[in-house]
Amino acid sequence: MARLEYGETNNKSYKGMVGGKVTIKNNPRCSVQEVLDKLATLPGCQPMSPLFKLGIRLFTKKANRETFVALSELEYQLKWLKDQQDNI
Repeated sequence: MARLEYGETNNKSYKGMVGGKVTIKNNPRCSVQEVLDKLATLPGCQPMSPLFKLGIRLFTKKANRETFVALSELEYQLKWLKDQQDNI
C-alpha cells in the first residue's frame, strides 16, 4: 500500500458483487479534530455538553466520523447523534 503525503487523497474504485461500482475515498474532512469542530456548531452541542461528550466517544471510530460528515445537513447530523444516544 502506497503512503500518502499530506493533502493527497486516495480514490479507489471497485466493482461490486452485483456489478455496481463503489468509490472509496479518504475524506479529508473526517479527522477527529475537524469532526469535533463541526459537532460544536450544532445546537445543544456546546463543548462538554452531554451530546458533545457522546460525539467524542463515537468519533474515535472512523466509520462514525464518515457517517456524520456524509450527513451534510446540520439537522440530519443532530438527529443521527441523538439516535446514537438512544441506542446506548
